[in-house]
Amino acid sequence: MKRLRQNIREIASVLYRTGLVQGSELLLKRELKASAATVAWPGLQQSLFLRPATSDYRVFLQVFLYREYAIRLNFTPNVIVDGGANIGLATVYLKSQYPAAKIIAIEPDASNVAVLRRNIAGYPDIH
Repeated sequence: MKRLRQNIREIASVLYRTGLVQGSELLLKRELKASAATVAWPGLQQSLFLRPATSDYRVFLQVFLYREYAIRLNFTPNVIVDGGANIGLATVYLKSQYPAAKIIAIEPDASNVAVLRRNIAGYPDIH
């Protein structure tokens, strides 16, 4: 319990000193330096798996923190194709925005596909 309180104080201190966006970046970066990490994010069905020393961390920030895929459409898509899905971060984000859409994720790199499968495992209509 003492360790938990210490962790909460440290996180609160970092966020207070740096702001939500920069503080979140710093805390996530610290977690990803040593080993792989799973990251829970509000609105997602399951945690996302990110690998250390890859672009996973940077892509996570682009998709979820900076919301680079937050595009307003004049319609609700039934099918979304994510060509170059990498490890599925944008795929999962799009699923959270369009829950009724069937999503097809295409990724040629085998190491990315293994993580992609892990990240979409809880979503039956992402293929």
